Amino acid sequence: MVVVVTFYAFLAREAAEFYTSDNNIIGLARKIFRLYMLLYPGDCVQIVLSSGLRAVGMERLGVFMFVVCFYCFGLPLSYCLGFPAGLGVIGITIGNIIALYVMLIWLGIIYWRIDWNVQVELIAKRLREDKRALYQPND
Repeated sequence: MVVVVTFYAFLAREAAEFYTSDNNIIGLARKIFRLYMLLYPGDCVQIVLSSGLRAVGMERLGVFMFVVCFYCFGLPLSYCLGFPAGLGVIGITIGNIIALYVMLIWLGIIYWRIDWNVQVELIAKRLREDKRALYQPND
């Protein structure tokens, strides 16, 4: 994540110039790269938190949250910002970033409400019962 954000911070112009010599497109690409500097840290945290939900057996909730945040909320927001609001690709990107952070807030609420002591016991029980598990915790 640090490498990607650093790349966008210091080499945005060079990255855009690799694909085109049109200064208008290069300027737009630099704006999008700056927005992606906001997206990547949140995306990394979202991946970790979503994986944690899967680890405690709540993967269906994670999928539901993803569909609601990105398809039911983010996609219409991106459309509205991109086209009716006239922001174009910048608006589409902003809509995606907002959807990501809405999901992060929702994931944070879910994590705050999980009883982690119960989850540890359930996982330990599954490990004891699964003969394929490499690690067998002692009782």
